[in-house]
Amino acid sequence: MPMRILVLDDDPAVRLFLDRILRREDYRVTSVATGAEALASLRAARYDGFVVDKHLPGESGLEVLAEARKIDPGLPAILITAYPEPLLKRSARLQGYLNKPFESADQVVELVRRTFTPRRDADAADPKWAQEQVP
Repeated sequence: MPMRILVLDDDPAVRLFLDRILRREDYRVTSVATGAEALASLRAARYDGFVVDKHLPGESGLEVLAEARKIDPGLPAILITAYPEPLLKRSARLQGYLNKPFESADQVVELVRRTFTPRRDADAADPKWAQEQVP
């Protein structure tokens, strides 16, 4: 079963680029433009990884990531940023960075492959996840 990746970026061109290259590699991708959409997606489904832009209009991708981890504490994340900060990776518990502009589609795919692993098998054995998601 393909891994599920959630992509949050306010730039439609970046979302389209990431969506296309990840789908081409057989990932199931959900692309959203706002933190609210990302959090709603995380409440509705379990993802193997979260690719989030650091700078979003009116909100911080890091704040969205912190809220996302309240929903799914083990959620692996890659941060998209034009301004990488060396200490940020550790403090935000990030598994990787994607620097804008992206070097290539291969660079993105390779980082996603190295960073995200399937998580659903463990979820199926954990009824707590299902109970927490029921309104």
